[in-house]
Amino acid sequence: MAKVARRGISGKRLDLVGVRYGRLLVLRRLRPQKTGLAGLWAVRCDCGTRKAVSTSALRKGDTLSCGCLHRAQSAIRLATIAKKNVRHGHARDSGASSTYRAWAGMHTRCRDRRNRNYGGRGIRVCRRWRRFENFLADMGERPSQKHSLDRVNVNGHYTPGNCRWATATQQNRNTRGNSRLTFRGKTLPLAEWAERLAVDDSLVRQRIRKGWPVAAALTAPRYSKNSRHRLVTYRGRTMHLSAWAERLGVDASTLTYRLAAWPLARALAPRKALA
Repeated sequence: MAKVARRGISGKRLDLVGVRYGRLLVLRRLRPQKTGLAGLWAVRCDCGTRKAVSTSALRKGDTLSCGCLHRAQSAIRLATIAKKNVRHGHARDSGASSTYRAWAGMHTRCRDRRNRNYGGRGIRVCRRWRRFENFLADMGERPSQKHSLDRVNVNGHYTPGNCRWATATQQNRNTRGNSRLTFRGKTLPLAEWAERLAVDDSLVRQRIRKGWPVAAALTAPRYSKNSRHRLVTYRGRTMHLSAWAERLGVDASTLTYRLAAWPLARALAPRKALA
């Protein structure tokens, strides 16, 4: 326990060694008290900092730390003020959060009539998202630096039901130049369907350009020489695909398409029946 400063027998100097003043502990005397010259003491602050302090500053309570006490008290006061004024904590003076920047950027793009991709073509932000708090409640925090705000329907507005946090890869697929296909009740970019179904996206695009139905374009196997040896059974007869094609008078690749796009009976029907 730190001792209390006291003056000894008359004539002896004041001894402050070991006495605590606030966060300061007196270690040793640096300069004795003399007429016209203040005594000086070496002290150590609780934070570890060492400094020299005069006798009067210690005994009057003018100096109670190396300065860290004042900084700590100031930080507490500022934090209390900030807590009363901050609504969401994402736009502090120290820097806006990435979620807040995404929200602000959305508004900037849509307000700029010179931006042909957003404001210039009428893309708007819904009324609810004029307040950042509502945007945050609907979208949540930005998941990572790899994610940015994306509209699922690139021709739609910024609304809770049309937005998501997406990676660059997802956004590149979701552009106006990328076809969107509806299959099994769900509409997705062509590239995403190709990835999900493990098919070549260039092959799917080629099939769509040729007029293939979406289901056939996405699910029909790529024709190869091995496809000719595929066994097909119809009306109790089993033959290789190539044999069925020869029987029907069509190319094996054409029959491969028909089997993927049409019912079996129609795919193997004679030409006359299709006329």
